[in-house]
Amino acid sequence: MWTQTVSAEIHTSPAVGESTVYVSDLRGTLHAVERETGTRRWQTDLREETVETDPVNSSAPALVDGQVYLGTQSGQMVVIDTEDGSVLSSVTVGETVLASPAVADGRVIVGSTDGTLSAYVTN
Repeated sequence: MWTQTVSAEIHTSPAVGESTVYVSDLRGTLHAVERETGTRRWQTDLREETVETDPVNSSAPALVDGQVYLGTQSGQMVVIDTEDGSVLSSVTVGETVLASPAVADGRVIVGSTDGTLSAYVTN
C-alpha cells in the first residue's frame, strides 16, 4: 500500500495505533506515520530530548492512552505524546532497556539488563 523512508535502520517492531504507526530507528528518532497513507505526521529526535550524544538504540515502542513508551540503551523509559511527538517525561529505570515495555491494566512494565523490573501507572 505504501512505503516511508526513515533516517536510519529499523531494528524494532512498530507500534500500530488506530490511525498512526510509530517506529524508532537506530539514529534515535521516533517516527509517526499515517497508517492508511504512509504520510509522515511527525518525528522526534530522542537524542536531543534525552540529552544523549550517541545514537539512541531503543526498544520497540508500546502504545497506550495517547502515549508512546519506549526504553533506551542508557536505561531510560521515555514517554512521548502521540499527537505532536513531544517528550512528556523520561525516567531512569536501570541499565539498557532492550525489551519492549509491556502494558496491562493501566500500567507500563519495563525490564532492564541489570535485572531491574519497574512498573509505572499510565497517565
